[in-house]
Amino acid sequence: MIARIAGILMIAAAVIGGYWTVWLSFLCNRTIRSVEQTTRAVMSHPAVVAAPIATANLAALQTVHVGCCSDPSYYMLRAMNQNILMRRDAAIRDLRRALTVDQRPEIYFDIGLILLETGRVDEAVDAITEAARFNPHLLDHLHGEVVTRVRARIGS
Repeated sequence: MIARIAGILMIAAAVIGGYWTVWLSFLCNRTIRSVEQTTRAVMSHPAVVAAPIATANLAALQTVHVGCCSDPSYYMLRAMNQNILMRRDAAIRDLRRALTVDQRPEIYFDIGLILLETGRVDEAVDAITEAARFNPHLLDHLHGEVVTRVRARIGS
């Protein structure tokens, strides 16, 4: 009798756990798509228009953190919105968290761009070099001393 109850409880726990995992993933994906659309839409707007939307986007993302913590897009969107709000260090932190999930070249590249915006050129060259090792065509989006230094490092 006890073994049967334990078996039923284990099955119930598995069903509830599976449902919870699927639901969290669904909420994560839905929120990421919505925030991605609004983020891209406001990126070219003046700060007075973009800032409240970026703040709302960050709040929306925070509500699905548990379901999204293994998705690099979650951290990349956080970083984009932090950057809109001129929170450069927070954006870099979020991008570095994205790298712990997936080492995409565009993440390194975005870190490098933000570091350039803050005047941290040597660190930016390090990050962009890492991006260029994965995808040398990313250098086509840059010019000047940074490209020269990165090309010297990767040998192209």
